[in-house]
Amino acid sequence: DYARAKEDTLNVLELSPGHPGAYFRLGQIYYKDQDEDAALAAFDEVLKMVPEHADSYLYKAHIYYGQFEHEDAIQSIVNWSLHLHKEMSPADKIQAIEGLEGFEEGVLEKAVERLTGMYGHQLYLS
Repeated sequence: DYARAKEDTLNVLELSPGHPGAYFRLGQIYYKDQDEDAALAAFDEVLKMVPEHADSYLYKAHIYYGQFEHEDAIQSIVNWSLHLHKEMSPADKIQAIEGLEGFEEGVLEKAVERLTGMYGHQLYLS
């Protein structure tokens, strides 16, 4: 029951306003409720506290993509890939992007191009 989950999460945030996990959960609830602006705001709160929170970037990418904000979606996908596991090679990050579902191929290709441009020659050394 999302209404109950939302109420419980808001109660947690009342007691502990700086709790990134509660903001993430709230973002997920708003996302499921299709309240995209509220979901984006919640994920932004998570990222203010935990800038490397990869899953928040991925949710933002899906929201932006659904709003036809492809540039923002692409950048969020790139940010997601950059904040996956630190040990991942650039090639593995590219494979992770290529394996994402819910995005058209052209958006994923542009995210890969942007990521490749960031890594440059390092990509071919891994």
